[in-house]
Amino acid sequence: MAFYDHLTDLPNRRYFDQKLQTLIEDDEHQGFAILFFDLQRLKQINDTFGHTSGDELLRLVSQRMKEKLNSVCFSARISGDQFAVIKEPIQEKEDPAQLAESINQIFSEPFHINSFELSITPSIGISLYPDNGSTADELIRNTESSLYHAKQKGNTRFQVYHPSMDIESYKLFTLEQDMRKALQNDEFFLEYQPRVDTKTRRILSAEALLRWNHPEWGRVSPLEFIPVAEETGLIVDIGEYVIRKVCRQIHSWKEVGLAIVPISVNISPLSFLKSCLVSTIKEALDENHLDASLLEIELTESSLINYSENVIAVLKELGEMGVKIALDDFGTGYSSITQLKKYKFDVLKIDKTFIRAMDKNAEDAIITDNLISLAHGLNMKVVAEGVETFEQFYSLRKNECDQIQGYLFSKPIPPSIFEQKLLIGILKPQISKEDNVFKGLRKYARIEFPYPLEAKMTILELNRKPVKMGSTKILIEDMSAGGVKFVSKMKLPVRKDIILLIETKLLGEFLAFTGTIVRRDEISDTLTNYGFQFIIEEGPRAKLAEMLGSLQIQLEQNPSVPESLFIETASSQLYFE
Repeated sequence: MAFYDHLTDLPNRRYFDQKLQTLIEDDEHQGFAILFFDLQRLKQINDTFGHTSGDELLRLVSQRMKEKLNSVCFSARISGDQFAVIKEPIQEKEDPAQLAESINQIFSEPFHINSFELSITPSIGISLYPDNGSTADELIRNTESSLYHAKQKGNTRFQVYHPSMDIESYKLFTLEQDMRKALQNDEFFLEYQPRVDTKTRRILSAEALLRWNHPEWGRVSPLEFIPVAEETGLIVDIGEYVIRKVCRQIHSWKEVGLAIVPISVNISPLSFLKSCLVSTIKEALDENHLDASLLEIELTESSLINYSENVIAVLKELGEMGVKIALDDFGTGYSSITQLKKYKFDVLKIDKTFIRAMDKNAEDAIITDNLISLAHGLNMKVVAEGVETFEQFYSLRKNECDQIQGYLFSKPIPPSIFEQKLLIGILKPQISKEDNVFKGLRKYARIEFPYPLEAKMTILELNRKPVKMGSTKILIEDMSAGGVKFVSKMKLPVRKDIILLIETKLLGEFLAFTGTIVRRDEISDTLTNYGFQFIIEEGPRAKLAEMLGSLQIQLEQNPSVPESLFIETASSQLYFE
């Protein structure tokens, strides 16, 4: 009972850890391989057919493992849908593809459960001893990392651990590992983005947006960790956490006499499958003595498509309580207009992809105009998301859009700043300026490139520990002998203990710089501007200053300098888009 899994009769995590430790301690310079794999569709099977069918699938997988692997490998079930295999000894240059194939053989034929034929594909992570670690902790961590990388790559179903895995995958892996602890340690926090009346610019409501202050990565945006939370199932607990935190915040504003407004909360489709969602919301409202109309629940079109019956039932209960319901990202989920008739939504939010294209694309402007008319015809208020320019604002006001949400009026802001805006009540549009978050880097003469300069970035040190991983693409906008300003899709913190390496080619010469991020400024949800300060000796610094001075003269003499000096503009534009 202590060493075997009761469902599958395979060795459990305790037995696996003991076996691994024994192999390391009894080391006679013989290598072995650790393989972790999980089942791609178990969660979907549980949701569709019930947990009994999911348990039956786990038993059938385990049975095949015993039949095909036990003669040559040690097999174990180490968590929900995750299994481990230890193969020892292995040859010095044994092909990892053959190791993965031994697992794939288990899934070569479909599984028959309750008259259904289920084809399952595993994701497989592999690490080798002693190449990928000399301790049990190292080997397990690296095998888990390679498994996560295999899942991210999708089509390639196995991945052998290598220290040069790219930054994005490494970051997502660490986020997954640390998320449960973050919830317990209250590392999550909320920011609020106001929604203003299009005509009066008065604050009518706000959206609560979850953020994560990670001990290593600093501020982590929802675009990075929400997909991870969805995959791990923690999104349900996070949703309840946000609901309770928002209700407490509204109560505190009410206590100090602020003119409170409704706050909207994004709810995952998975939360609608739990019977306790309605009771959780009711408890949070009652505990803080709040009227239900002060809480607005946002759900996406995909919730309606994938979980329609469950969602509609829950929405009816919430509507009867007086909670407002908003349909988010409308226009991107391919749901039919009949979905809008099944339940009367209070608010329709037009996705920012339409708003941002309004100025350039007549079709998107027409679609937006018609969505506003459609929503008004169904007695719904309309919120336009992602409004960033005066042109978008004027067009939406002309077309009778009810509320505006976007950087033109306010970025997401901490509760204390939102309180100040509530006191004022009316917001003015923000005038866009070239920012001066980077003023501190202006010690040296700076040259702005006519085209962005493509470069590669990787992390050399994290928390003062050397790391090796692959690179990610960035675009350099300007450069001086002291540093650069670059744009990236990666979200990185301003920290002196994260040492980066940037490599690029300028005027035919290869350049490589180490340094740290000293400034950051979010351009949008997906792109961030960074100020990067070089760690560089005076000799190389003087040489770089001379090169940049020469380039400046070329640009002044020939403003139409060939873009080939910098970058293929097509790939640059694609990256920005």
